[in-house]
Amino acid sequence: MIATERLCLTSDRRRVVQHGHPESAFLLAAQGSTIPDIYLPLVQAFYDAKRKKPEPVQMKDPEPAPSTQTADVVENYQTHVPKAIRRRGRPPRKASVPGEAHGFSGD
Repeated sequence: MIATERLCLTSDRRRVVQHGHPESAFLLAAQGSTIPDIYLPLVQAFYDAKRKKPEPVQMKDPEPAPSTQTADVVENYQTHVPKAIRRRGRPPRKASVPGEAHGFSGD
């Protein structure tokens, strides 16, 4: 078998890993070189594990937390808004007359 990438053995020589892996200790084969027959089962297991794709994990949608916001809004409305506004809505605005806002009267 010919290596398609740089392969290394771990320090206990029981597993094949890619070059640059934190556990790599000994160079087994460089790209394009022949892999010794002794290590073929380890290399085959390495390639099988590499080809095997993990099954996709399906995440469940999180259940919404019970909302206390509505109760808080109602409580704030009842305690902070005057009763007159709650009953009838906002009082009507006075008709604006030019100069009235500045304290001038039209007389």
